[in-house]
Amino acid sequence: MAEMKNKKFLGVLAVILLIVGFFLLNSSITGNFILESLPALETGPLLGLFFVLCSAVIAFYIIRK
Repeated sequence: MAEMKNKKFLGVLAVILLIVGFFLLNSSITGNFILESLPALETGPLLGLFFVLCSAVIAFYIIRK
């Protein structure tokens, strides 16, 4: 029973990370909102890529388990 709740939580987390990751990958959506003081350093797309990769790892873990 606890394992089922864990899988459900991880599934929801993976979907949320995927949506947020794709949202942050598009720089026209975020603009300079994330790092307004340092426009040369664009971490929004990198953070989005990190979230998408985390989502993929979580999805792979759920499928394999």
